[in-house]
Amino acid sequence: MMILNKLLDLYVDVEIFIRFRTDGFSLIKGIHQDLIGAITLEKDEAELNAIFAGMEITRVSHLRAVLATVQADRTIARRAAEPLPDFLEAPSVTFDREFSVRSVMVEMDNPQPLSIEAWVQDLADSKLETFGFVVYRNSYLQIESEWKNFMENLDACLSSGWEGMLDPANVKRKAMLYWVDGENEGIPEDDVKAVRK
Repeated sequence: MMILNKLLDLYVDVEIFIRFRTDGFSLIKGIHQDLIGAITLEKDEAELNAIFAGMEITRVSHLRAVLATVQADRTIARRAAEPLPDFLEAPSVTFDREFSVRSVMVEMDNPQPLSIEAWVQDLADSKLETFGFVVYRNSYLQIESEWKNFMENLDACLSSGWEGMLDPANVKRKAMLYWVDGENEGIPEDDVKAVRK
């Protein structure tokens, strides 16, 4: 069992790591947005390498998590359908793992078409009217033009980040900020502890 599991470890590593990555290439669909600094020259080599390393860590951990979930589901289904003697459990778990790897790798080689992200679907549910953040204004040192500029930048930042998502319109219209004016609420200026209360 140990040898079989070691072979499966190698098989999984090969499937995960020996793949042609195109995140940093400018292709028909465009370059990955996190790496756009390679074209605009806004980021140096070290920054781009760090970004790519983070993307790779996320990709690998996601694939391993998917594999673990598929394997656990297969094992649970097998145990429920056909209880086996204790001495067959170890080899059965190894077989569960092997067939789970095969099923996941089929999807890696032939990925399913992009669909709406689960969190977008959840937020689009008709039961949810709005979502967002509560924002406290607790500083009044800025002149009116500085405050207006800040608000415009904030709005631009919050309005971005939807690029590349499928069907974000229904969710985006529900996004909101609920503003609380500290002065009107009797909160001392720049008193973060009072805001948190």
